[in-house]
Amino acid sequence: MTNNHVVADSKELTVTFIDETSITAAIKGTDSMNDLAVIAVPVSEVSSDTMAAIKVATLGDSDELK
Repeated sequence: MTNNHVVADSKELTVTFIDETSITAAIKGTDSMNDLAVIAVPVSEVSSDTMAAIKVATLGDSDELK
């Protein structure tokens, strides 16, 4: 997930992971009104060392904000 304005008009997209590994990504969908874009990388091209370094983001609960 990223912002639409980041990928808008892109001809090529590369994702660089925390271990500096870079992989070509594809745009799967965009929503310009909400400035959102979904991108994907082929998991088969991500090494096991890179996969081990990836941390899943913890999602918050906006209803709990004060």
